[in-house]
Amino acid sequence: MLHLIKQTAQHLVLVACLFFLNLSQANAVSVMSSRIVQPKTFPLGNNSQGGVTAPAGKYPNMPVAGSMPINPYTGNATRTVADLAVPSVGETPLQWVRYNNTRVTAVNSYSMGSEGNWRHSYQWDFSYTAADIFVERSPFAPPSFYVSWPSDGKGSITIVYPDGTTNSFKETRFFSGVFVCASSEVTDYVVIDGAYSEGRRANYYNDYTNFRLVTSSNHRFCFGKNGNSFFLDSIVDSRGQSTLLAYETVDYLRLLDRVTEPGGRYLDLTYQAYSYTTSFLDILRPLRTYTGYYISKVTSSDNREVSYSYGNRVYDSRGNKAFSLSSATYPDTQTAHYTYQPHVATASGASLLTARDISSNGTPNIKYTFWGAVAGYSPPPVGSVQNVKELDSDVEICSLGLVASENDPNALVVSFTDGAGFGYFIDPSSGGLLKGPPILTMLQAQ
Repeated sequence: MLHLIKQTAQHLVLVACLFFLNLSQANAVSVMSSRIVQPKTFPLGNNSQGGVTAPAGKYPNMPVAGSMPINPYTGNATRTVADLAVPSVGETPLQWVRYNNTRVTAVNSYSMGSEGNWRHSYQWDFSYTAADIFVERSPFAPPSFYVSWPSDGKGSITIVYPDGTTNSFKETRFFSGVFVCASSEVTDYVVIDGAYSEGRRANYYNDYTNFRLVTSSNHRFCFGKNGNSFFLDSIVDSRGQSTLLAYETVDYLRLLDRVTEPGGRYLDLTYQAYSYTTSFLDILRPLRTYTGYYISKVTSSDNREVSYSYGNRVYDSRGNKAFSLSSATYPDTQTAHYTYQPHVATASGASLLTARDISSNGTPNIKYTFWGAVAGYSPPPVGSVQNVKELDSDVEICSLGLVASENDPNALVVSFTDGAGFGYFIDPSSGGLLKGPPILTMLQAQ
């Protein structure tokens, strides 16, 4: 009996020792964790609308004469190239324009490449989310009966414009059919197209299928639902004249086929299929063939055309490929050329690195340098540009820098200079740009 009591006491001592040992280790880990310095957020931000292009009138692109703009708030560099224009009737020009944003990472895989971030003047991304629905058993009805009602009765819409600007809209009230932008600086609004049906209130699962985006100039961009997606069907100017968009279906994909202005002149789009087959690695990852349809040619009704070629890179061991626009050839046979910098070597996604456009476009040939890692800060946003240089002369056009904040010596803020050595900063009280001596600091992006 005495032996048993002694053995039990030894066990209790051992348990106590282990408990205090674990407690000490836990405290040590806690102290070590508390001493780990978390990296500061890199001082480049997004705007309040959820995109990477700054809101109108606030943090605009720097007005550097003769250069491609770079946004000091986001590090996003933009490029606009007008490829083809046709005389048209009405207020909506019939023109084919390409837009590039270095920080845009999501692109339409069936437009102008699976990476490279090019969009065109008739490329709109429209997504609609219906109001939330709650379904509960009614306490005043048989067990099989349920009552449904919306959480707040407000649907939401997100629109990506051709130039990459992203705006979010929210329904004004319980199934009003009117959506206003989350940013008070944007006057565009969206309404459901067609007469309002009171039956809509009785069937909460019946989503809206047609919308109109109305701009401050009273231009209406009309979107219709086809399958699970929305497409731009027409553009109606303030005088009621319509530019129509027609589509074709290829391999279950709805591709833009023709844009026709009110007078009957048009732009026709031609696509080329780019296919590849991945390698066989194991039974769980067999051979697969992928096909992307990219715009290979745009032809006007007066028989002028611009053609496009695409390059590709293999980014993994299975042979998956990413395609990007490599050149554009114009009616006079002049050719523009483009190269890209992958975001990650082993995945799809890249930003424009160099651009050599034709002289008639009025855009300088440029090359970008992207932000690298900065000690003590989180990784810079993907595609954020640090400086822009002329492609051939290597002369700097404009650049961003990091300097100590006047309010916090331990924090860095972004400065901006143009090729003439002038610095810029943003005055929050006016929401505009002020030009000052070289290297004036910009307010830290929040």
